[in-house]
Amino acid sequence: MTNVKQHIDWATTELIAAGVPNPRVDAEWLLAHLLGKRRDHVWTNGAKALTDAERVAYEQLVARRVRREPLQYIMGSQEFYGRSFRVTPAVLIPRPETELLIDAALRCIPQALREGEPRFLDIGTGSGCMAITLALECPTAQIVAIDISTAALEVARDNAARHDVADQITFRHADCRDFRIDTPCDLVIANPPYCPVDQWAALQPEVRDHEPAEAVLAGVDGLDFLRAIVKNAPAWIAPGGWLCVEVGDAHGEFVWQCIDATGAYNAPALSKDYNGIERVVCARRQ
Repeated sequence: MTNVKQHIDWATTELIAAGVPNPRVDAEWLLAHLLGKRRDHVWTNGAKALTDAERVAYEQLVARRVRREPLQYIMGSQEFYGRSFRVTPAVLIPRPETELLIDAALRCIPQALREGEPRFLDIGTGSGCMAITLALECPTAQIVAIDISTAALEVARDNAARHDVADQITFRHADCRDFRIDTPCDLVIANPPYCPVDQWAALQPEVRDHEPAEAVLAGVDGLDFLRAIVKNAPAWIAPGGWLCVEVGDAHGEFVWQCIDATGAYNAPALSKDYNGIERVVCARRQ
């Protein structure tokens, strides 16, 4: 192997043998990351020779991906809502479906409220991608973001500083199952764990072997945290405020019924994700 194209061809073969999804795309991203270039750079520079140091470093990166370490952890970042966020094994990697949760939340916030001083609560902030995105989209908002992981909160604080919104967000170490807030919020947004424990073994190795289990697993039926959020949210939300939550496969109808049964909200609404699965539930506090 002497040039960029040959190295990518080799890496693609290695990743295919390891069962990695999208092997050529990952091979290209890894080399672009190593070279500090855009991915399209490797498309147009296939004949460029790599140095011995670059070749060794690339082989090491490919070996990590062969072991099914997530590409995002190897590269140290993930794009969310058009912005780059630092990610480490301490945090769940932001998913495209969660951008739909942000879309739904922003639709719930009237323009008059955005221009005032809205208060938001982010449950299970992880990398901080949701709280930070809301802060950037609503520059006058003040946000409380909680997580049970101190390591995750360190990553979230770093991301908030990188995006220059640290003054808008208060990060707190807390568990949503017994969390209390002093001043009710205009919006509560949550992407809690929702994987049943009996599905853990069937998850992709990238998730099962590398992402934090506490950010994925949620009891026997996957509803432990969703139940707690629905139960506690009326105390967190000001009258007329909104609850927006992401839910697991087949959980939408159950969570909708739980919210409706509290009698604290107007009729909840369900939104589907890119695969037609009910993924987001939103309800307005009476």
